[in-house]
Amino acid sequence: MARLHDPFEEMARLRRRIAQLFDEADAARPPAHLAPPSWAPPVDIIEAADAVTVELEVPGVAREDIEVEVNDDRLTIAGERLAPAVAGESVCRRRETPRGSFGRSFVLPLDLDGDQTQAVLRDGVLTLRIPRRGPGT
Repeated sequence: MARLHDPFEEMARLRRRIAQLFDEADAARPPAHLAPPSWAPPVDIIEAADAVTVELEVPGVAREDIEVEVNDDRLTIAGERLAPAVAGESVCRRRETPRGSFGRSFVLPLDLDGDQTQAVLRDGVLTLRIPRRGPGT
């Protein structure tokens, strides 16, 4: 007797194969302690007549975990976004938000006064305003 095609069996077989592919991909990934994640937050740099404004997206990064340094024509921003602890017997099944250290460095116009840099961290965006030096300074 001929066997009838069962579309549900075909779907179950496909589902098992997809699950197997995901398991193989996870097994091929190095453990987190061997390959710490690094990331580069997106940045916008806006130049105006009186200042340069830098906006860096750093959601989930605490103010105390960010360092800003302006030396001559070089702006360096570094920091770290820590992974939140998983409470009790909970297991994190997926983590897509980049974690770990980050660093960005930019060459700025020479006429900026780095000592007068103003920084504000609000709603996950670090905004730096670096004013230009006045004439003759």
